[in-house]
Amino acid sequence: KETGVINDLQVQIKERQNVFFDMECIMKHDYDLRCIDLLFLTRIKGWWVSHHYVSTFLSGVMLTWPEGPMYQMFRSQFLAFSIYQSCVQFLQYYYQSGCLYRLRALGERNQLDLTVEGFQSWMWRGLTFLLPFLFFGHFWQLYNAASLFKLSARDDCKEWQVFMLALTFLILFLGNFLTTLKVVHQKLQTNREKVKNN
Repeated sequence: KETGVINDLQVQIKERQNVFFDMECIMKHDYDLRCIDLLFLTRIKGWWVSHHYVSTFLSGVMLTWPEGPMYQMFRSQFLAFSIYQSCVQFLQYYYQSGCLYRLRALGERNQLDLTVEGFQSWMWRGLTFLLPFLFFGHFWQLYNAASLFKLSARDDCKEWQVFMLALTFLILFLGNFLTTLKVVHQKLQTNREKVKNN
């Protein structure tokens, strides 16, 4: 009787593993489709396309990093960074959806638009609130890179992932920081031109 119960449990476990595997495949496929949709529908340009691939690479390297002393030393810092980044992404979403909502209400955007092209002077209020959080996140990426470079220089560091993650975080910092500076500069220029014309 107990053998039958154990056999039934083993069959159920195998079935559940197959269900989870199928769910994972569907989620990956759905994620890939969403990324392709966003790439074409939102007209993402320049660094932001590269950022997607660099972040995907970073995630892959992070997943292959075996648990050991180096991983444990960086783990808490990375988890705190991930939580902070999630909060900043929420703030960015709130800012962008607010801008898009306002433009739709003014009749300047279509209901199907996903992003805001162009810049209005009233957008500075939300952007000036958001910028310190963005820059703090960028410099945290630089701090992550420095911490990982320091770990990779240790004699007891044997994992290739440590140096590769350090390099990837440095690339993300440079791309994000320089692109944000460029966008702010362009918006300042556009705002000054509008003030001159009025």
